[in-house]
Amino acid sequence: MTAEVKTCMECGKALCDRVEEEERTGTGVSRSTGECATYRVWFCVNPDCVLFKTDIIREQMADRTDR
Repeated sequence: MTAEVKTCMECGKALCDRVEEEERTGTGVSRSTGECATYRVWFCVNPDCVLFKTDIIREQMADRTDR
């Protein structure tokens, strides 16, 4: 399987990514069953780009695979 290369919409260079977690609570209108949501955040690392260090794409990842 080939992974799609994500590029900056401004400069066209490849983006880098990091993983972030957000804590979720079971109160209010939240229907989540887990304790946190995990996201892969893609950002531009080209210092000459106007979007340098700007988060461009945020994708939710599966919390757990053993359910």
